[in-house]
Amino acid sequence: MGGLNWLHLSDWHQGNTEFDRTAVYERLIEDIENRTRTISPELDEIDFIVFTGDVSNSGKQEEYDRVKRDFLDRLLKAAGINANKLYIVPGNHDINIDDFRLLPDELLETLESEEKVQEWTVYDRPRAVLLQPFYSFSKFATDYTEWKHPDYAPIDIFDKDEKKIAILGLNSAWMCNRHKTNNKIDDKNYVLIGEHQIRKSLNDISNAKAYLIIAILHHPFEWLNDFDRRHIENPLTEKCDFILTGHEHTPKAKMISKQNQNGFYMQISTGACFSNRISNDPIFINAYNLVHLDVEKKRGTVYLRRWCDEQDLWIEDFQTRRDNGRVPFNLSIQLSDDLLEASQESARITAAERGDYQ
Repeated sequence: MGGLNWLHLSDWHQGNTEFDRTAVYERLIEDIENRTRTISPELDEIDFIVFTGDVSNSGKQEEYDRVKRDFLDRLLKAAGINANKLYIVPGNHDINIDDFRLLPDELLETLESEEKVQEWTVYDRPRAVLLQPFYSFSKFATDYTEWKHPDYAPIDIFDKDEKKIAILGLNSAWMCNRHKTNNKIDDKNYVLIGEHQIRKSLNDISNAKAYLIIAILHHPFEWLNDFDRRHIENPLTEKCDFILTGHEHTPKAKMISKQNQNGFYMQISTGACFSNRISNDPIFINAYNLVHLDVEKKRGTVYLRRWCDEQDLWIEDFQTRRDNGRVPFNLSIQLSDDLLEASQESARITAAERGDYQ
């Protein structure tokens, strides 16, 4: 099998069309169009685009209409792909808070037990109530991308040179915007995914004998409630080869050893493709990334890109990664027995500190 390439963006926060957003976006389109010349010739063919949430600012239909017209149509053209290879999951800004009026009082507060999470997620009718604030997001994503039920555990499995590639989407935002600290929304440690959302999808992907599994969600694991995290993180990281996230507006790309296997998965989080034209904090930047993977050898490179307002350009993210913003990886590295034992012991210690082991 030849190379597999994808484009990863997040956190566009489409509101009104303002000058600074347009200025950054025009250069983003140029950067993607010129990728083989300015980034790498191996990025010639983009196979799909991942958008890990917050495509809108407040989950309103008019924002999605605007983002299609002003952003996504040109983005797809620049990447050279059709909309059915655009995979979008919801973020906390894709919640229409006005639709909270449709929810029962119980769902206006954070759910604080596994039993309550299961009560609202396992069966179709209560889950439909739970997901009502994502109505505009779901209609937009379904109509535009043809991805079915994009607001809850959508999957797509496609062939690439006779190998099956699986994309698993997750809604990590369905319990967001409830908890407040000092009258400000504070979702950290209150985010929920729910075990039901991952189990059936992982089984379906396993039955399809997918060669490569890529999970996409808005929030990194660190944002999950502890009782939810212990049932979400391990199954995902053991089954998946890539975990792609957004939300934190901070780019990261690192290999992480799997606890129960001799191998690695790749965790990639990207910055906002637009937050502000000039960030007040150098940690939170406008950023996106491209990934090239040799699927047979499971070797590849993450190309980190960041906005540079001084140059009015998107450039290599040398601040996150000093060697030209490139992160090489090898998912099929085999550890020696001694190194494997050491890495597993380190993982056990980390999990114990986090409270995963009783």
